Amino acid sequence: MWILLFTAATIITWRVFHRSHFSHLYKALTKPTCDLNFTPTKLSGTDVVTIFMAIIIKSIMSVSFWRTKLERNGDDFKLPRITITAPLELSSEDARQYEQAVATICSQKDVSSTKLVPSLILAAATTPLMILTLAHFSSPILPLGSVNTRNRFDFIGPVKNNLSKTRAIATFGGPNQKGRRTKRGIEFDIIVEVYDTTSEKMIFRQIITVMQTLSKSPPPLSEQPTSTDKNESTKFSSLGILEVPFSAPSSWWPLCKDYNPIHISAFSARLFGFPGRIAHGNHVAAAILYELLDDNVAYSSCLEVSFRRPMVLPIRLELRCMKEAGTVKFAAIQKEKVYVEGSFK
Repeated sequence: MWILLFTAATIITWRVFHRSHFSHLYKALTKPTCDLNFTPTKLSGTDVVTIFMAIIIKSIMSVSFWRTKLERNGDDFKLPRITITAPLELSSEDARQYEQAVATICSQKDVSSTKLVPSLILAAATTPLMILTLAHFSSPILPLGSVNTRNRFDFIGPVKNNLSKTRAIATFGGPNQKGRRTKRGIEFDIIVEVYDTTSEKMIFRQIITVMQTLSKSPPPLSEQPTSTDKNESTKFSSLGILEVPFSAPSSWWPLCKDYNPIHISAFSARLFGFPGRIAHGNHVAAAILYELLDDNVAYSSCLEVSFRRPMVLPIRLELRCMKEAGTVKFAAIQKEKVYVEGSFK
């Protein structure tokens, strides 16, 4: 009897870990460099739980002596170099999920793939790599205490459905990506690049700026860019209304795999000090980009987005924009308060 139970437990455990890419996730969380053998969009439920448990363990370790501490390096913070690479494949189903997610917010509900270039589908698909770098045990950064404050997206080449010859690379830390002291904490960048492996040319680049809150004892040495001036925002013309429903995060999950508690429910968000369930920043940014696009948009464009306030769901935002010297400035506003702002050129 015991032999049968032991055998069954062994088989079940093997099947769970076999399907969960456990060995590769372990390397991604502990080694300075890791080459995953699966596309980030194929993370299973077991994979997500594994990563979340690693984040919890790292948070528990942070209150003990067994942790990587922040190390000052002159005016900056020294961060360990972490590199994670992975093959990237997008299917027609991934494109459909992306279109569906964007349509839940856009004023134009007839979202179609013909207008999804450029789009943030690659940003969504590579989000797991960003999460893995934050969860890495050699990094002093705590994922549960970090907030994505702004992003820059460079659209360099065309993105086609059913991508099979592309590769994503996420980098964190090192001599060229140091942490910066800000008024509220430490700010740092995670860079994600996507390459066409046939031509070896980059087709997409994202700079993800994240902030972790710190004590106020060390003096701030750098500041975030100031928000859109209130008088300037009045010069913007209204482009439409973004209706972000309470259920919005559920439509963004299938691609990005970002199951941060603040996006799951109002209750879990309150545990982390937020008044309610929070929208994914890139989800709203994707809808804004779609609203800004026209039929004549070209490649080699750039979108910069800053998240000024947490978007507690549900939320209704007015999208305002202003064209100036080939650049479209925009702001998503509610009651004259700017929640998201940026530019597209």
